[in-house]
Amino acid sequence: MLEKEGAFWIVIALGLLSANAPFFTSKLLYIFKSKASYSLVVLVNLILSFLLLAVIVRVFEQSSGALHDQQWEFYATAVCLFLIFAIPGFVAKVLYKK
Repeated sequence: MLEKEGAFWIVIALGLLSANAPFFTSKLLYIFKSKASYSLVVLVNLILSFLLLAVIVRVFEQSSGALHDQQWEFYATAVCLFLIFAIPGFVAKVLYKK
């Protein structure tokens, strides 16, 4: 079992990694080569990365034994935070594209 602080930093690191990874691949689901536009591939990968991270966080929360019911406000905040984590990848790949 991870202690709470260790799990917190693992979730933050996974969040940063999974939010920025979609900008550095043109493969759908990180596996399949896609003929869809780059923007669509990034959007689909971002959504799937967020959902995967949410499942991982839920597993960490269950292992600590403290499950809390979440309302829509929590998920809206989580999505916004995930998009903020994605800013470095967006800037590096899209704004500084050469």
